[in-house]
Amino acid sequence: MPYCPRCGVEVDYNITECPLCSFSIPEIPYEVDIKKEEIELKNYYEELKVFKQLRKKRGKAIAFIVIVLIVIFTGFNNTMQDWYANGQLTFSPYVLSSLGMFIGILICLFGFIKNWKAIFLFLFCLTVPFLFSLDLYRGEITWFWTAGLPITISSFTLVFLPAIIIKNHRKGGLFASGVVLTAGALLSILVELILDLNSGNIELTWSFQASITAGSLAFIFLLARKIIRQSSFKKLKRYFHF
Repeated sequence: MPYCPRCGVEVDYNITECPLCSFSIPEIPYEVDIKKEEIELKNYYEELKVFKQLRKKRGKAIAFIVIVLIVIFTGFNNTMQDWYANGQLTFSPYVLSSLGMFIGILICLFGFIKNWKAIFLFLFCLTVPFLFSLDLYRGEITWFWTAGLPITISSFTLVFLPAIIIKNHRKGGLFASGVVLTAGALLSILVELILDLNSGNIELTWSFQASITAGSLAFIFLLARKIIRQSSFKKLKRYFHF
């Protein structure tokens, strides 16, 4: 509805004089007012969307703070019980390390880190000190250097590289499945090799069997994708969304 420029009262369309203050009003086309209302409605919905996003972020932050406070209280309670029961810290350092790892994972789950590469690096930097602390609490650092750190580096590497390959190529589900299974086969061999080197007896038993199975499935998936790419299988490709 149009308004009187002097007193602000709503007036009818195509009126020439304000019924309240008798101010002379120019003619206002109906279409112009409708367009103005559409713009105002669009701005209202955009502001409402921003308000909902801010409320969602605020709720997420409050939930995160509440969970972190509960975790801190749990760690403090375990530490006090350990001290009063044993006169020293025995099991509580393991609990504190685990709770710290849990808070780090929560940071990723709550979306405070957006970039997936940054999440990957953050989790790696979180895992290494966690494993080191578990070995340190035993009074000596033994398996961390010979098993913990090599397995962690191998695991993160064979997760990061397939993710880069899949993201850069974007060739569909069969290709991604083949890449992941290949990485899994290599990881199983590396893990058992590291454990065997740590024990001084290299056998490669279960990893060889697992890699044969995973490698065979990877070959089948990659071959199937190659076949489906042919023109005679275009309908099948569209049906299965490869």
